[in-house]
Amino acid sequence: MLSRTSRALVVVLTGIIAAPFAAAEDRRRIEEVVVTAERKEASVSDTSISITALTDEFMEDFGIRNQSDLQNLIPSTVIRPYDLSIRGIGRPFRALGGDPGVATYVDGVYSEDFYIASSGGFWDIERVEVLRGPQGTLYGRNAVGGAVNFLHKKPTDEFEAEFKGVLSNFSGKDVYGMVSGTLIENMLTARVTGYNRARDGIIEEKGIGPDLDSLNDENYTLQLRFNPTDTIEMNMRVNERSVNRVMGGADGGGLVVLSEEGLGERNTISPSFGFRQIDQTQTDYSQSDFFDTTQPVFNFTNPSTGEVVEAQRLRGGFDPALGTGTGRMNQGFGNPNPTNECVFFDRDDIDGDDLCATTNGLNFERFDHQAVTFDAEWQATDSMSFKYIFGYTDYFYDRITDDDLTASQTFDRQFYVIQETEYVSHELQWFWDVNDRLSFTTGAFAYNAKITQRGDYFSSVGEPRYTQPSPAGAASPFFGAPQVGLGQARVADTFIVLGDWTGDQGGTRVPHGPRTAGTDLEYQTRSVRDAYAAYSQGVFDITDSLSVTFGVRWAEDQLDSYETLFRYSENIIPLPGATLLALNIASGAIAGDAATATPDLDANGQLQYDTSVPLLTEGLPVSLDVFREFERTDDKITWRLNFDWTPTDDSLIYAGVTTGFRAGGNNLGFFSANGEYDPEELTAYEIGYKGSFRDGTLQVNASTYFYDYENVHSVVYEASATGGTTNSVIAIEGAEIYGVEADFLWFPSEQLTLGGNFSYTPSEFTADFNVIDDFNPEAPNSLFT
Repeated sequence: MLSRTSRALVVVLTGIIAAPFAAAEDRRRIEEVVVTAERKEASVSDTSISITALTDEFMEDFGIRNQSDLQNLIPSTVIRPYDLSIRGIGRPFRALGGDPGVATYVDGVYSEDFYIASSGGFWDIERVEVLRGPQGTLYGRNAVGGAVNFLHKKPTDEFEAEFKGVLSNFSGKDVYGMVSGTLIENMLTARVTGYNRARDGIIEEKGIGPDLDSLNDENYTLQLRFNPTDTIEMNMRVNERSVNRVMGGADGGGLVVLSEEGLGERNTISPSFGFRQIDQTQTDYSQSDFFDTTQPVFNFTNPSTGEVVEAQRLRGGFDPALGTGTGRMNQGFGNPNPTNECVFFDRDDIDGDDLCATTNGLNFERFDHQAVTFDAEWQATDSMSFKYIFGYTDYFYDRITDDDLTASQTFDRQFYVIQETEYVSHELQWFWDVNDRLSFTTGAFAYNAKITQRGDYFSSVGEPRYTQPSPAGAASPFFGAPQVGLGQARVADTFIVLGDWTGDQGGTRVPHGPRTAGTDLEYQTRSVRDAYAAYSQGVFDITDSLSVTFGVRWAEDQLDSYETLFRYSENIIPLPGATLLALNIASGAIAGDAATATPDLDANGQLQYDTSVPLLTEGLPVSLDVFREFERTDDKITWRLNFDWTPTDDSLIYAGVTTGFRAGGNNLGFFSANGEYDPEELTAYEIGYKGSFRDGTLQVNASTYFYDYENVHSVVYEASATGGTTNSVIAIEGAEIYGVEADFLWFPSEQLTLGGNFSYTPSEFTADFNVIDDFNPEAPNSLFT
């Protein structure tokens, strides 16, 4: 049973010389930053939500060059390469069939991928706005945790040109260029930008190939601004971007090893992972609890009973690797150059400066991205305007990473993945100032996302285990003679086919991917999401100093998806140890007398293996083919009620309650027993303060909040629908999040700027739930399934 409490504390203090803030009356003062967080222009200090806005000047002077640099300047925010979380809400997993908790917008256009919007650097960004808390009544897409807006600089009327180069360590070279100006006087302006950023790998490769985590990123953009009349403005932005680099991390890269044998060193002795319980009085070698006096003994505690269990490593090919369902090999077995230098078993003490890699050198990442954004605004009357926003994005992505975390040339497992994505969105907004005290913002939103992902786990050294299965599989007692489609079954919307594994000589491959031999698992997922929303928010000035904001939003998500799986496995009914040993001796994988099924032991009493012959670790080679399809629709009405009070011209106090929603999803690519999960719901209560002091030289913002969170999307390990364990997204019944945050900016003198932020976010699941810790070295799942 698990419950969780997490806390985050961040304090940042920064200083710069001659900060570029305008002087007024011979004294620097903090200038108001105008944002569009509430879909209309307003200053940060007049916006009654928690928001951090960073201008291009600020980012330039504080050296903010990429998304990871933002984290130090935004309270309650954690940024990862592909996603971010705000106040503990985000997407702590990259799961197909799900939705991010924080919505990302680029020039008003929604994007599911924070990486696309933020990873290209901030060379041509005018402003970054980070909105904390649910944004349920002014944004078309679900934003249960918050929203981030990246706003690019617009074409200028006057001619401008700028070129910049940056040199850095690891042979880093960044080149930027921009040209902007008028094409047709008082009607059409244009802006062309481009950059190329390159850097060698920063993670040392101890195996084969170049150092990891390099950079090679280029992007070219054309922007047009068209004003056919005084009341109509149109903006269009088109960009083409490509990334081609040596990848580090993800499924491989040798960066962090978290296998169940995380006991302080790599296991290069046993052919398969796992442990067996022993009895130190057992002297019969054929029994699974046999005590081997030549091997170390490990003590583990049963997490359910508290009983101390004595165990030794599995005897590969003799003791079935129960509970895995895949015949999982230890690719580090027999590695002639084992190293613990790049292995981190202490989860609490991983220093980034010590990261290194041991791989087969096939790591790469490619990304080809095109996007078009378009908006048109019409000022119909003095009190009414309309705006249309269109967005189109497509990208092709693929990569190979080393999945086994070794540079072994005997056993190997690489992961290739390819993804093709297309997003299309339309949004229509209506702004209406009814009178001096009442105004409305109303909108309608439609969104379509198509995502196809294909993956291939393969052996680059052509292991005979996967290319030439054991002769015992030619006429196995489990299936009889090999047959196509044997064991086919259909349960609801799931189709399953079982048959003998006949080997992969390179005939199986991912469509559009490399032709690979020795594939042991292929999958494909496809999801089509159609989302619709309608929203309206009003602001009513009760008095000159007191206002109320009220809003409502309806949203519907329709998700159609499927997943397919083809993989190598071993006997679904695990064979007894004696039978498994006999098969391996008969095939020649283990030295011995086939007639008597007696193994030949070396001088230390250990089994002798021939690594050129496939070793069975659970049973007979099996091919497993699974197809599953899903269909779901989620809809929800969310609302907001907020009061703000301005007791003085320099202060704002606000209090409000907002509800949020994130659609449910499907566990695509995991093939977990839990195929889908329910929508998240959130009710957020917040009180905040914004104030200016010391004649406009000090700005302080602070807030405290409480979230009542239902069906929290979390990734865990649980039973797989095809045997063993797998990743799975589940909706945990409930959680509570409390928090307090503050930030300040101060000009104590003409030459010095001080700024900082503080956040404290304790959170706790309010419901217990059962999960499997597949990587817990203190309770390996081969013992405690």
